[in-house]
Amino acid sequence: MNPLDLSLARKRTDAIERALDADRLLRAAEPISNITQNGGAAPESQLDMPPSDAKRYSIGAIIRALFEGKGTWASYRGVEKEAHDVLAARYGNPASSGRVYIPRDISHRDSSHRALTVASGNTLVDTENLGFIPLLRNRALAYRLGAKPVIDLRGNMNRPTQSGAAMAYWLNAESQQVSEVEQTLGAVALSPHTVGAYTEISHLLLKQSDPAIEGLVTNDLANVGAVAVDMGFFNGNGRGGQVLGAANLVAATSVGGASFARSTQNAMQKALLDANANMMSPAFVASPAVAQLLSNRQRFTGSNSAIWEGPLRDGAVAGIRAAASNNIPANTLMLIDFSEAIIAEWGALEIEVNPFVNFLAGIIGVRMLWTIDVAFQHPATVAIATSVS
Repeated sequence: MNPLDLSLARKRTDAIERALDADRLLRAAEPISNITQNGGAAPESQLDMPPSDAKRYSIGAIIRALFEGKGTWASYRGVEKEAHDVLAARYGNPASSGRVYIPRDISHRDSSHRALTVASGNTLVDTENLGFIPLLRNRALAYRLGAKPVIDLRGNMNRPTQSGAAMAYWLNAESQQVSEVEQTLGAVALSPHTVGAYTEISHLLLKQSDPAIEGLVTNDLANVGAVAVDMGFFNGNGRGGQVLGAANLVAATSVGGASFARSTQNAMQKALLDANANMMSPAFVASPAVAQLLSNRQRFTGSNSAIWEGPLRDGAVAGIRAAASNNIPANTLMLIDFSEAIIAEWGALEIEVNPFVNFLAGIIGVRMLWTIDVAFQHPATVAIATSVS
């Protein structure tokens, strides 16, 4: 082999080895669908409780047991304690004896029931048992529109990404060399961010039936936590413990929303297509005021159809699903490929009871902690129209 051929062979071998190294790095990360389902297995925080046990599971029973045990429930016997003990064996015992793991069977179960309340806790009427977190994926936009849950994480997580590819060339001569273009690699980092909520319960309320406490705790803690996570997904600023949401992504495509017209919505779609978005779960999201504005505006002069068609809550823009929520920043419309979005969860949702928050008045404190993070695999698959008018 002459020196020129040997040099070409070495260059090609080096290029192939670099490509293989890059491929191994990318394959080191499982697809989101596999991470989400743990390779098809149930998540560690999911116990697959029998329906009868899930129905008997009571947040109120936990609160009462911790209150009567002065912050511990070692002597309590019930399905709630059994579920906690299984999770403690998986995650390790909580730092505090008054902290309780809530299985995913309960924290993410659906319920169409709700508590009926009036002025204060002592006028709560009976209500049917509810899940502690009322199925965030059905009620909050991020999950409902296709964001992928990545669950049961322990440490920080880096998901390798490829932001630049090799390039193909046509060769016009047998001796022409292929130009070398290296792949560009990066990583999407996920780290724990904890959102918490706190409420206080009187000893009189504890004397009521468990369902009354279920309604109070669910409405006051779970709904607050769910809204905080969804708001962080769309508008978190990444500071002060918040997650970094879609509206504050530096690499997102920004489109002027003044005098919003059909051309503006097309520009948003083109931005995602230019970024080679998969468009597997695209959706427009807006505040209710923006949805109303676009629902009242014709697509073009003489048209009898509006830019935002159908109901304001769940409509369509240019044939693409559209949803309105107060979690979206004011005067803003976003187009997001939700198949590129991740919501990561660390362990199980936790509640902790402090029976001594106000001993003289018989007030009990109840705190909820939920550890999550949000990431967008390719921020360019987010297009944002601001100052919509």
